[in-house]
Amino acid sequence: MIDSILEPNEFEGRVCIVTGATRGIGAAIAHQLAGRGGHIVVTDIDLEGAEARAHVLRDAGWLATARYCDVSDPIAVNGLFDDVAEIGLPRVLVNNAGIATISSTIELGDADWRRQVDIMLTGTFLCTRAAARSMLAAEGGAIVNLSSRGGFAGHPGRSAYTPPKQGSPASHKYIGVEWAAHGVRVNAVGPAVTRSLPKPPDT
Repeated sequence: MIDSILEPNEFEGRVCIVTGATRGIGAAIAHQLAGRGGHIVVTDIDLEGAEARAHVLRDAGWLATARYCDVSDPIAVNGLFDDVAEIGLPRVLVNNAGIATISSTIELGDADWRRQVDIMLTGTFLCTRAAARSMLAAEGGAIVNLSSRGGFAGHPGRSAYTPPKQGSPASHKYIGVEWAAHGVRVNAVGPAVTRSLPKPPDT
């Protein structure tokens, strides 16, 4: 196992928003950031799940707050960031929220197409833009977008999953260049199959 290059207190005093953090990769990222001192805002469309994840983090002695957010809804996204500002200005955003509807292209419904694009492409953009308002003003911040190895491969049944997963890092590459001079980093990572965390039991 490769040791982390991060310092134990790398995120001390920083508010870190992780979308889709109830379980899976988002939950694992939330634990890593919290364990290095970050105040984690666990966001999810499943508020009960988000509260349960935040409870697990607090039980470990870390700072965590749960918030509802449908990242595809501009009003919900703006409300989230207005609410989080009362805790502190966000310095880290991890755009992890995503869904996958597996279906043959010919049978894929219009609503399923729109929902995946709305969450994984539009939602990533909405959260990125909302976070950047305070990050640019503070001249510092980091935004990480979760893409997928699947976004660059021809897996059958994923004709609605692949385009937003591939489009997100492409579009935010240009945003990263735009904001680099202001101290705001924008990056994307594309994991493959990953061991992560299940949804916590009800507390």
